[in-house]
Amino acid sequence: MKKIIITIIALGGVGILFWQQGLEKKEIWVQIIGFAALFFVMARLSAKTPSKHQDNQEEDNQENV
Repeated sequence: MKKIIITIIALGGVGILFWQQGLEKKEIWVQIIGFAALFFVMARLSAKTPSKHQDNQEEDNQENV
């Protein structure tokens, strides 16, 4: 369920940003909302990505024991 909501927010944010680029008079608040939605989704996705150094830290902790 969360994955679907995040996908909808991402597509909505990108859609808003592309839609605003086509207008003659660009509303700054609409662009801010689109960017905020996009950054929110990117933060959620990057939080799920494991660290490159996580394995190294686990090995160091095991050696110290």
